[in-house]
Amino acid sequence: MVSIEWDKGFTLIELIVVMAILGILATVAIVAVNPTEQLAKARDASRISSITQLGGSLESYHSSNVGVYPQSPSTTWMNILVSHGDLRGEVVNASYNSGNGCNDMAVLGQNGFCYNNGSIDTIIYAKLEAWVHNRNCTSAPNTRAYWLYYTSKGKACVVCAQESTDPGVASSIICSF
Repeated sequence: MVSIEWDKGFTLIELIVVMAILGILATVAIVAVNPTEQLAKARDASRISSITQLGGSLESYHSSNVGVYPQSPSTTWMNILVSHGDLRGEVVNASYNSGNGCNDMAVLGQNGFCYNNGSIDTIIYAKLEAWVHNRNCTSAPNTRAYWLYYTSKGKACVVCAQESTDPGVASSIICSF
């Protein structure tokens, strides 16, 4: 009688089970990493860096122009900083997943950044979209996180404000410096 020797290896069932387990692990890893949130965090980091840079340029303009900031209504406030030499070139905000960075009250939006030259404080701000920033903004419906640069403080921080109000003048802003 002739004996048949089978090559050693895996059966089809074993291969299918291993592939199913790897598929489940890959799905769990993708859900845990949440690429959409990671992209939002990266865009927010770019916004935070840009607003901090714009705030420094605004302070430089202020100190060399006898205590005056670019005045309203100027939708080209960033161009004024560039032409004066306080900013190398226009800064462009990272694009939003939906909507834009300025709310309905922002009159002076340029390149996705909002500018409000108020009587008390001049601010530059942009809406943040990552959940890590917005999770603490739950005091009222439609409340969002914004990154604001305050000229009176010379610093920037995250504030929560309703989307229908100007974050720089909202009465509920608490920013710890």
